[in-house]
Amino acid sequence: METPQGALFLCRLPREKAFSPRPGMLLLDGIQDPGNLGTILRTADALNVPVALLEGCADPYSHKVVRSSMGAVFRTQPVTAPWQEVKACLEKEKIPIAVTALSPRARDIRQAAVKDMAVVIGSEGQGVRREILEQAGEELIIPMNPHCESLNAAVAAAIVMWQMQE
Repeated sequence: METPQGALFLCRLPREKAFSPRPGMLLLDGIQDPGNLGTILRTADALNVPVALLEGCADPYSHKVVRSSMGAVFRTQPVTAPWQEVKACLEKEKIPIAVTALSPRARDIRQAAVKDMAVVIGSEGQGVRREILEQAGEELIIPMNPHCESLNAAVAAAIVMWQMQE
């Protein structure tokens, strides 16, 4: 690194846990930027929100994610699971699945009971995969000024997690 923090450590990676569905959880779809993933994990740790990583996400234990999460990845360990497995588990537990989407059909997130849902945040460039968009029960939008195109994935995730606290 060009500007290291001057700390060095060695640790054993935590054992991978099985996916366990819970209302008020965040599902990350294709979050590839280590800074965004680390920021999301740090925020999830602060707000006690469980996180599952779907296909295409950055390695949660890469040095950049660990650094940007400020070590939160070790306190609030995300699980990694394929979409179809996650979807089946959530349906079995009757936990509604919502996606964040810039869509005319999307409902204002402030009007949804997100604390009872599993909410999908999509990748930085493409958003939520079409497969997931088509299979989710609800689309949610974070209201913002019409001249704004979209939000950073980590910022959108933070807003969703904040709404889960209501």
